[in-house]
Amino acid sequence: MAKKKNSVLGYCIPEPHITGRAITLFILYLIIPILCIGALGDLFIQWAFGYCTGLWCLASST
Repeated sequence: MAKKKNSVLGYCIPEPHITGRAITLFILYLIIPILCIGALGDLFIQWAFGYCTGLWCLASST
């Protein structure tokens, strides 16, 4: 069965897709806060126990 094209008042409605703005907002509102919380957790562990767990520790040790 063929898909019927959606139209409103004679205009064809395009299929939904992910836009660049959606990706940007996803990064700003979800990815960056998660990375910041993880970095603060690593900083707290290093401060409290003296053991570095962050990715920058792995990068700086080589």
